[in-house]
Amino acid sequence: MLYLVVDQLVDSFFPVLARLDDRIDELEDAILQAPTEAQLGELFAMKRSLVSLRKVVTPSGTCSPASSATSPTCPA
Repeated sequence: MLYLVVDQLVDSFFPVLARLDDRIDELEDAILQAPTEAQLGELFAMKRSLVSLRKVVTPSGTCSPASSATSPTCPA
């Protein structure tokens, strides 16, 4: 049961990450045409947020007792 809750929670981050990626792409395009300090600041802040979110969402390489039974990469 815990696995399902955590799985749903992690899956809910992906649309947020996709929107953040899209906004970063837009900012990068605008910066290439006419950079401003505000754009650069927003871009760097968003990239830091994205890195932090990815650290939470991506697998850490550790296995919990619950995931050991359901994951082929975790020893039983």
